[in-house]
Order: sequence, then structure tokens, then C-alpha cells
Amino acid sequence: MLQKLGAVSDDPAVLTRTYLSPAHRQAAQLLKAWMQAAGMDSWVDAIGNVHGRVEGSLPGPATFTGSHYDTVVDGGKYDGALGIIAGIAAVKALVLEAAVARGALTREEAARLPVDPALGTTALPTTLNASALLRRSLRVVGFADEEGVRFQSTYLGSRALAGSLAASGALDARDGAGVTLREALAAEGAGDEAALRALGVVPSAARAYVEVHMEQGPVLEAANSRLAAVSGIAGQARLAMRLAGSQGHAGTVPMALRRDPLPGAAEVVLALERLCAPGEDGAGTGLVCTVGTLALWPGASNVIPGRVLEGSVQLSMDIRSRSDSEREAKVRESVAALEGVCARRRLDCEWELRHQAPAVLADEGVTQALMAAVAASAGLTDAILAEGLAPNTPANADGEGADEEPSHGSPPAAHAPADGGGAAFAAAVAGPLVSGAGHDAAEMARLTRMGMLFVRCRAGVSHSPLEYVAPDDVAAATAALHAYLAGEEAA
Repeated sequence: MLQKLGAVSDDPAVLTRTYLSPAHRQAAQLLKAWMQAAGMDSWVDAIGNVHGRVEGSLPGPATFTGSHYDTVVDGGKYDGALGIIAGIAAVKALVLEAAVARGALTREEAARLPVDPALGTTALPTTLNASALLRRSLRVVGFADEEGVRFQSTYLGSRALAGSLAASGALDARDGAGVTLREALAAEGAGDEAALRALGVVPSAARAYVEVHMEQGPVLEAANSRLAAVSGIAGQARLAMRLAGSQGHAGTVPMALRRDPLPGAAEVVLALERLCAPGEDGAGTGLVCTVGTLALWPGASNVIPGRVLEGSVQLSMDIRSRSDSEREAKVRESVAALEGVCARRRLDCEWELRHQAPAVLADEGVTQALMAAVAASAGLTDAILAEGLAPNTPANADGEGADEEPSHGSPPAAHAPADGGGAAFAAAVAGPLVSGAGHDAAEMARLTRMGMLFVRCRAGVSHSPLEYVAPDDVAAATAALHAYLAGEEAA
């Protein structure tokens, strides 16, 4: 399923599936069909979210899981997609288990379900009533837009469900052609703002939201662990800084008389590195600081940078931490470092805080339940791998091996096996990880209790065709999500 979805792209050369593009619409219909094949009622809402739902026989709120199905330009097959596919598979397994337990299917019949060639996966018999088989309501959501490539406004799908879309101002965001999101949705027949507000889920209807996601970092691979719970999503601040001096001839202005902003900028960059160096950060705040851009004018080898036109030296800072107080302190200290350098070097300096978002903490109860599910699912995952049900080179319906060279990327290198088989699942890392990247879970946390499960990926690479999660690790993540949802079902 991951390979099949990964082949749905607007560009035949690379994987690109941006909001409301033809490939985006095609992917939505494929996800809808997979959800129906798993026994769920399924529909695509006005913003483009794909919903799968099983209404349990008992009244009460639903447990939500999912992720996003849009991609960056020249992206990978696992970012976002993994969480949706794992959710569909986990719910399908719960329905099959309930059908066997209640005698609606024999174990042999459940094991021999034929693959639907059009879907590339098995479909449950249409005679099964999943809502009559499960006690608790479950929801899988494929969020329409998390990356924000088209409108530069992230979390469109999850904001709609959390009820924060209209208030965020995103409806007035414009794409590269000048079309607002409001206009694009009107063209899709999505209705007016009131209709979009109606997409919001009331808090009383949600029990929890859990998201399986590739780590997008190298920590799990370095620890030789497949999975880890996430303690929170880091808050973020982005600053723009400008240092201006005096432009001049490289050969005629003496060193003592120069007002060169580039060495000053170098000092500021190194000051930020010192401020964010590992040290007392053992509390797991995930503090990271980055200078992502550095530009100077006029950029000639024989000219001292200065202040002509925009002139000077401009740099960006990105500061993230699970602790908002720590993040805010580092912003203040970075600005103080800038001002100190400019005063000492007789430079003019300006700074602007261009973006900030608070940290979002995972619910402690959901996190503990996810960690317990990781440990509880270790035996199941070992059995799956031992029986060859998740081999390294399974052929899908298109005849492509899931571990063969991807259609959009280079061939993957296998992970070393986790030490001790199932024991490595429970050991994982020293504690829950902090996510430095944003996720739909951040918006869903406005609605209900939130938790995330990170999955090991190769070399920490993401937003790239080289992005890769091994089949064994996909199996482990899906088994852990299944164990978590089974616990919710039994509660």
C-alpha cells in the first residue's frame, strides 16, 4: 500500500502530491477505497480530509489515528503516508479478530482473504458489519494538507477537524497564482465558511488522537531501536537579523577602519551555537538552533559587504524546544548577542521575530499507553517476521517489490536487526523523544488528548526521495498501533 500510494504523483520523475492537485485527488480516492476495504464507512470532506469510521456498539467518543497524505516537492513515500496506512491496517486487523471471535469468519477464512488487484490489498467481506463487531468507535483520518506547499499555511486538514481553520486566517492565504484558499475551496464546491466550520469535531466526540510517524531524525537508528513514544512537539521561533556596515574596496580600506558586517555575522552564528550547545539539556527539551540562511551584498570577491540597497548581511535563526520558557530565553539571548556584536564592531543591526509557535505536549496517559503497546506488541511483531508475513521483498499487486528500488528514489540499504528481537522494542531509547518537526498531532491536541509514536528511518532522512522505513519497522509500528487501539477497544 505504501508503494502504491507512493506512485501517485503529479510529476512522473519525482513524488510530488500537493494540495488539491490531480494526484492529491487520486490519492484521496485510493485511501477512501482502502478504508472501505477495511470495513470502515469512508468519505472525503470539504477540505479534502479522507475519513474512515467504525461506529462501535457502545456509545461514547471515538479514538482517532492518522496522518497526512500530501507531500513536499520531490518528497518521500513514508512521511505522513505511514501513519494513515498503519491506521487502516490496524483497524482492519481489529475487525478481523472480532469477526473470528464472534464466529462471523473462521480463522482459516480470515487468513485466506484474496487480494483485490485494483486495491493491491485484501478486502473484508461486504457481509461483515464492523460496527456490530467492535465495542468502541474508531476513526482513521488522512489529513489533506500538512506540508503547506501550495498556500504556505500548514495543517489545513487537521485545523479543520480541530475547529481552528477559520480563526487561523488560513482561508485568506494565497498560492503562487494569487488564488486564496477560500477561492480554491469555493471552486471545489466546498461551501462557505460556515460549512468549513461545521467540519470541526466537538471535544466530547474524541477520546484521543494517536499518530504513527517516521522519526525524520537519526536518534532511533543510532540507538538501534525501532520505535519510541513522543513526549511533545517542540515550539518554534524564527528570527530575521540584519547587520549593516560600510561597503568598500577590498584592497584600499585598512583593516582598522573597516565596518565589515560579515565577521560580525560570523560571531552571531557562533554565539547561537554556544547558546544551544548540549549541556544541561539532559531534561529532554530537544533544544536545537539553526542558522539556515546567510546572504550578503553585493557578494563580490573584491568588495567589503555594506549597506547599499538592502545591503549588509542578513541571516535567519530557527530556535526550537519542548520548553517554551527555554525557547523564549534563547531568543532573548540571541538578540542580546547580536546587539553586543553590533555595538562593539560599530555596526547597525535590526532583528524581527517572523514566526513563533508554542510547544505542544503529548498527554502523559496516552504516552504511557503507547509505550505499553510497544512492549505488548513485541511478541506479535516477532511472530509476523518469523512467519515471513512482512518479508523484505514482498511483491505488491503491481509486481513491484516493496523493498526494491523505489520509483522515486534510490534503492534502500537495510537496517541492522534490532538487538534481542522483541526485547529491543521495550528498551527503545532512554525515554520519549521530542519532535522537532511539526505534525497534525499539534492541531489535534487542541481537540483531545494526543500521543505520537516515532518509527526508525534510514539515516534520519525525510522530505527526500531517499526517505525510507524498512518493512520490518513498518510491521512493528503497525503492530504497536494495533495493540494500542485494542486497549482502547477493550476499555
